[in-house]
Amino acid sequence: MKQPSRGEVDEVHASDLFDAEWYLAEYPDVALLKMNPIVHYLRFGGPLGRRPAEWFDPDAYRAEYPEVDEEGVDPFLHYIRINRPSDATGTGTGTGAARPDRDGDGPPLPEPAGGPLLSAPLPEGTVPHYGAKMQRLAGLARAAAPPSPEPDDYETVMEGFDHLFYLTRYHDMAAVAHRSNMVRHYLRAGAKEGRDPSPHFSTKGYLARYPDQRHSPENPFAHWLRRGRAEGQIATPLTEFDKVSQILGHESPAATQEMLIARRRDLRERFETGKLGEMVRKATAHEPLVGQVWPQALQPNIQPLVRQDRVRMLAALGELHEMAGARTARAVVAVNAPRWGGGRRMEGHITHALAEMLGVEEVILMVTDKGGEMADSKAPPGVRYVDFASATASLSKPNRERMLFEFLRGLAPEAVFNINSLTIWTLMTNYPGPVSASLPIVGCFFCNDQNRFGHWGGYPASQFYRHFDKMRAVCPDSHYLADQLATQFAVPPEQRHKIAVLEGPVDPSLPVASAPAPGRGRRPQFFWASRLDDQKRLDVVYAIARAMPDVDIRMWGAPVASQIDPRVDKPGNVILEGVYDSFAALPLGKADGWLYTSEWDGVPSILLEVAMTGIPMVGSLVGGCGEVLREGLSWPIADFANPDAYVDAMRALLADPEGARARALQLREALVAERTPEAYAATLAQFFEGTAP
Repeated sequence: MKQPSRGEVDEVHASDLFDAEWYLAEYPDVALLKMNPIVHYLRFGGPLGRRPAEWFDPDAYRAEYPEVDEEGVDPFLHYIRINRPSDATGTGTGTGAARPDRDGDGPPLPEPAGGPLLSAPLPEGTVPHYGAKMQRLAGLARAAAPPSPEPDDYETVMEGFDHLFYLTRYHDMAAVAHRSNMVRHYLRAGAKEGRDPSPHFSTKGYLARYPDQRHSPENPFAHWLRRGRAEGQIATPLTEFDKVSQILGHESPAATQEMLIARRRDLRERFETGKLGEMVRKATAHEPLVGQVWPQALQPNIQPLVRQDRVRMLAALGELHEMAGARTARAVVAVNAPRWGGGRRMEGHITHALAEMLGVEEVILMVTDKGGEMADSKAPPGVRYVDFASATASLSKPNRERMLFEFLRGLAPEAVFNINSLTIWTLMTNYPGPVSASLPIVGCFFCNDQNRFGHWGGYPASQFYRHFDKMRAVCPDSHYLADQLATQFAVPPEQRHKIAVLEGPVDPSLPVASAPAPGRGRRPQFFWASRLDDQKRLDVVYAIARAMPDVDIRMWGAPVASQIDPRVDKPGNVILEGVYDSFAALPLGKADGWLYTSEWDGVPSILLEVAMTGIPMVGSLVGGCGEVLREGLSWPIADFANPDAYVDAMRALLADPEGARARALQLREALVAERTPEAYAATLAQFFEGTAP
């Protein structure tokens, strides 16, 4: 065995193809001899049939190139001198016998659904714009000798495997490109690790969409190449792909997939040899860091089908516009949740008034924070209902805010009424400029709230001062709150016009309740209905009941967030009736009077409803309650925490039931005259006449 020349050793070393680390590990006797592994290969290893690298098979090479033995040259040297220069262009087929033709090997592939996955080979001698080094690396990877024996699905996967994508996507593979077979790596390890063999195929996404393939011995990429693609199966990781495909107006998800494949392939070719790549190459000459974009440029993202969160946003936006009938709206009424049972409350009053004023086709009622069905009483037929909360439930909080902004802006409303929507308040906090410039927000406020420690909070306290300048107007439900806000936050006189009180209209169609028939032994009854929580002061109600053992107090309502167990210390003359379906369903003809207790409040809707029945009322004089409970026509209690004050008023009411009824009917007449639907609509109309209130 002759000693190799210095030139031959340098030639092998300069090629960077000899895998010294692998050679020493594969043939441990070389290390014992303490020889240069290249010298050992050329002098001993080659003649003994040893491989210079795992990927190079000298016996297969000799079979394909018989002149190697005729000329007496080492097959690896022959490959370096003859094959590698053309192969380095990325257009060669490899080592000949090391990757023989495989016509007829394995089942035939179906006709591709929309064209080949890989671009056509570059003409020989063509250097792509990303440079010869990347081209040479890809050429080495393609030229790797096939494993022996070949793993299942090797031939099929090889047909669509994108070596350059694999190398630039997974840098650990680029480090071993000259000595490892990329297709074999994907089949044996890459697929299990969730790696992708092509920019057009997501291994994880395909298995998630078609879970039966998880248990199949067939490689998922091979399955898609053989049958899946032709059958319209989707290889993208985007879970909302089908919905977005429909939004984009494509015939089917498969059509969208083929569009993306064709678009990526076109961009790849333009980057490799077209003007687009030329621009990047020239820019790199001026600023070398620009060249760092080449790996991403070869696997371009096609907007908007890029990231999962973006696709989810687009799908949610499409669903929202579908709920909205793909039309604009002059008014949007946004409420935090579909709550409050069958009563209209503020969102119902606003929606009905706007539908009457603008037409049902111009109004949208929307829930933002918690989804679900909305009570029919909240809107007349024809008003569009948008469940924003449910449509965007899968989005992150920042993306939900962005989606709300995009959706509302797309509706082009003249006014957006915010009724306790935390999402809108947060949107205004995080994006004050865009919201102020694009969305005419009308903030609707009720009373502040007090926590168990006696500290005040709530939207009036936390949001009014933050957003007053950015809102088109502010609509409290009471004059009490309007004056409190203007005073507390020192609203200048010239800006007081932005505060417009929305006095909830009463419903005069509610019938006057008949007075209970007097009877011997009959116990007087006071009704009470509200939430069972700290605000409503059940302790005061129970103290009143103990002071009036001859009177029954019937209570309707349910505990809120387990704040109170109404059964604890309940007097025997307090009857817990549970939750009522509707106000009209209550046995109002049995009520001698109505008791209302609260430590703070706005204008309670229940008081407006009771006032229409002619039932005399005794209630706490807090917040906006005094705008219903009027002195001389009812019994307002200023000392709201004093049970004796309520007891005195209730005794006075029972002592003169006819006089109490007469007062209650006068109160009814006053409220019917003042709180009219016409007056309510007139306040709202100002927002649509171009003049702020």
